[in-house]
Amino acid sequence: IVSAVDESPECVTISDPRVAGHPLIYVNQAFCRTVGYSRSEVLGRNCRFLQGPETEVGAVAAIVGAIRSGADCSVRITNYKRSGETFLNLLCLRAVTDAEGAARFYIGVMQEIRAGQRDLELLLAVRELSAQPADAQAAQARELADAFMPGFEGASPAELVDQLLQAAGETAEAFAREWIPSFLCSPSSDAVVRRLPVGCERPFGSASHLLWDQYRVEPAASGWLYSIVSAVDESPECVTISDPRVAGHPLIYVNQAFCRTVGYSRSEVLGRNCRFLQGPETEVGAVAAIVGAIRSGADCSVRITNYKRSGETFLNLLCLRAVTDAEG
Repeated sequence: IVSAVDESPECVTISDPRVAGHPLIYVNQAFCRTVGYSRSEVLGRNCRFLQGPETEVGAVAAIVGAIRSGADCSVRITNYKRSGETFLNLLCLRAVTDAEGAARFYIGVMQEIRAGQRDLELLLAVRELSAQPADAQAAQARELADAFMPGFEGASPAELVDQLLQAAGETAEAFAREWIPSFLCSPSSDAVVRRLPVGCERPFGSASHLLWDQYRVEPAASGWLYSIVSAVDESPECVTISDPRVAGHPLIYVNQAFCRTVGYSRSEVLGRNCRFLQGPETEVGAVAAIVGAIRSGADCSVRITNYKRSGETFLNLLCLRAVTDAEG
């Protein structure tokens, strides 16, 4: 994990709740750049050094509660850089559990939000709305529409929900466009991604439902595969995993952002070769570069015209990174 994310554009931390003070045992380069501290200044410390007078008490309580219960959490929190400057942080904590279900590590993904406060409020509000049952969405949708989309007074609850989802999707895409391609394309991920020593084969066993249901995960690969899948499933960047050893080189995993972008559900794409995204305007040279890289076990980056489920074309900056075994 450390090798895979060290050059990620997203801020990544790993902490150990079993050690007194719950210290940070790893932070990546993006974290150091964002907060202005060097690794030597933060490793071994609890991350509360990022807090200050404007840090929300409720957000801190949510983090503490999640850690005490061994749960995951996502919060928006105001943190402080080394310079004293505040920044708005969308923090996602993921518990890595052992065979008994106890949290052994916490992986934190920190996103500095540079967009307007109102846009962020919309994203978080719509995310909460989507998690509500249908009968509860109606009243909440009206409240959110009044706050974020004046002018829809006559719309039905269903129409309001659709409009809110569309607005949130456009805002999320604007955020995502500011990021560079997936952290899996960083040079540091050339090395085999090592599984965390959590004492069980599947530290993220609950992630198995995200994979192609006909795919057999080898024990030697299960640690890193479940870890990566769990870490990137809600990433705003489109991430896929395929297995070239299986006939047809099928996709065995795609994340939520991929499905939103191309318009296909997981069940429609898992088990298929990604050539279903190609069409009349797809560049032959780009396809040849991809095929050549896969055949030689190399990495590649290409710009290629692909097709969504609707038939709409889109320009895709595709980066492929080979994950190798001990024999290379």
